[in-house]
Amino acid sequence: MKWLKLDGLIEKTSLSRASIYRRMDANDLPKPVQIKGLDVNLWIEEEIDAWMEATVEKARMDRQVPK
Repeated sequence: MKWLKLDGLIEKTSLSRASIYRRMDANDLPKPVQIKGLDVNLWIEEEIDAWMEATVEKARMDRQVPK
């Protein structure tokens, strides 16, 4: 399991900091975990990967022209 700090999440997703927090507030992005004793938000990379794949699939489905 790999964790991402905010800067790593921004780099991986190409989303801005504001977009990340807006999507989290809208429940459209996995929420970070907070490890006791650490003053940092950490995202689980596997959860972000799954979210990215689902986002791509949804975008492709939305683009399909009805027959």
